[in-house]
Amino acid sequence: MIQQIIEWDQNGSSISFDPEVPREQMLSRSYFDGGHPLFGGYGGLGYADFPVHAITAQRVIERHPQSVLELGCGRSYIVKRLQDAGIDACGVDISKHCLMTRAADRFWVHDACSAPFQFLRRFDLIFSMDFFDHVPEKFLPLIAFEMERVGKHGLHGINFESDGGGDRTRCCIHDKAWWKARMPPGHEVVAKQELEQGPLPPAVRDGDG
Repeated sequence: MIQQIIEWDQNGSSISFDPEVPREQMLSRSYFDGGHPLFGGYGGLGYADFPVHAITAQRVIERHPQSVLELGCGRSYIVKRLQDAGIDACGVDISKHCLMTRAADRFWVHDACSAPFQFLRRFDLIFSMDFFDHVPEKFLPLIAFEMERVGKHGLHGINFESDGGGDRTRCCIHDKAWWKARMPPGHEVVAKQELEQGPLPPAVRDGDG
């Protein structure tokens, strides 16, 4: 059944999906809670507020934005930390499950590949983390146009290497130079791992859990 839905390249990475399978179906509850049997996702105990979210949020705060829009915010754990730091932050995700299990309000359910961002304002920073490698390549020009329209700057943590097909929603794997060439001016591209490295903030390390 997997072969009916997913095409594979020679390295075992997913390269395209059956258009009859909606992208929001791939990113349903099972994707986040143990992994979807066809599409993969977060195995084990599933997607949670991992300690590295605090480190990543600090990397965003270091850019001193007054306002942030996060693309592919998941359950909005990073958005919540930015809001707690006094930043005007909101998030966008395709998953209705993430809306129902969100950690922060100001959450917009939206497929960034399907329509313009419905905002009448601009943001200091468009942020994404582990988002763009899930975006089919043909939609990148539209998203880049929209990011330039509604944002002044950007910070994007991207996976540059395949995970061997464990998460089959990851369909756009390229190196840093490739991604930088496709981003609007003023949008910073870094390896996802770079935004997760560093000491935990004391409030997390010494907090009550």
